[in-house]
Amino acid sequence: MEPPVVYGEPLNKDEVFLVAMTDNQKLTFITKTYTCVIFQLGLTTLSVFLSKYYQLQNFYISDLGLTISALSLSCIFTILILICCAEKMLQYFPYNYIILVLFSCSVSYLLSCSLSFVPEEQLLLSSALTLGDVTILTIYSLFWSIDIQLLFNFVSLLFLNFIILSFVNLFIYTKLLTLIIAGSGSILFSALLLYDTNLILYDKKVYTPKDFILASINLYLDIVNIFIYTLQCLTFSE
Repeated sequence: MEPPVVYGEPLNKDEVFLVAMTDNQKLTFITKTYTCVIFQLGLTTLSVFLSKYYQLQNFYISDLGLTISALSLSCIFTILILICCAEKMLQYFPYNYIILVLFSCSVSYLLSCSLSFVPEEQLLLSSALTLGDVTILTIYSLFWSIDIQLLFNFVSLLFLNFIILSFVNLFIYTKLLTLIIAGSGSILFSALLLYDTNLILYDKKVYTPKDFILASINLYLDIVNIFIYTLQCLTFSE
């Protein structure tokens, strides 16, 4: 049997299977991850801006626009299933970059389609709040590390609460309950962003050096969901 591939230094001399990235590998991994996140957010921002600037609402509800929406949704679910079942595909060039571009384009198109009907004032306010939230959480993570296990337990409780409220809302729909769910979703994904950021910055064994695409998708989805639920909070609070 071939020995396991070691991409860093053993965490424990008696446990050769537990390995960690070296400092140089970690720095490269973080740089690549945040470069991909910036690309994804830039593409999404550009897509939403163009949809509002050129007023593409009529295109989005046309046959071609709806077909692209269906294809985008199918692409997103296919990639998410691929991540769950064949995660190592994200480690190999050029498949990892193809998946990143397809996923980012699909999410960006669906977001621009949905947000084209939202007033500009709400979009700007939600974007500013999301930017502030993400900036504060990222800066906090840079200077203070958090107990990962404690944070994981907190996120799990928030997720359970979010699922229960969403299930109850299916049978007892009220505007106030919907607002509470939107607020819970914003808090949940803010906690997830804090959790994922701490894993990327401080944990050297959860990701391999080639997992920067997976890490960037996790951060991207956290930020997008924070924006969506923040926007819902603004909408239902009126």
